[in-house]
Amino acid sequence: MAYMRNIVLVPYDPGWPRRYEEEAERLRRALGGVLQDIAHVGSTAIPRMAAKPLIDIMLVVATLDDLDRRTPALEALGYTSEGALFVPRSRFLSKGAPESRTHHLHAYPPGHPEIDRHLDLRDFLRCHSVEARSYAALKARLAKKFRDDLPAYSEGKTPMLAALIEQAGRWRAGRAG
Repeated sequence: MAYMRNIVLVPYDPGWPRRYEEEAERLRRALGGVLQDIAHVGSTAIPRMAAKPLIDIMLVVATLDDLDRRTPALEALGYTSEGALFVPRSRFLSKGAPESRTHHLHAYPPGHPEIDRHLDLRDFLRCHSVEARSYAALKARLAKKFRDDLPAYSEGKTPMLAALIEQAGRWRAGRAG
């Protein structure tokens, strides 16, 4: 049975980048040479966007086996490993009790397609306020409608999120060309 929890969106908190930096430093120390890159992703990384008050962090790690060997160090920081969850060749870890998560880690080996997806979407929404406001409005409607049904909330975001990810990829490609 899926765990149901209330979906609470809060206004953008200018302290979120600082919370990311503080946690990123702890993760750098815990992971050492296993960590190749780290980035603040998700809605808390988008200025002025309302979000669930938890920090999404993307890790690029040398290998998933190396990361798995560092699981005790992450557990010491309060993380729980949830394996690959929904994305093959990845790891997902969460921090905090199910009803009060504070951080999510999305870990990938170099070259994984989700790396660009996370970064492209974040950067696109940071630069395109109209799309960011539309996405924020959808999240607010869904949070109100499915306030205690996280799977339904997530599923409701899927069509717009897929379109935004596609736009973001084209935007990045156009900037690189």
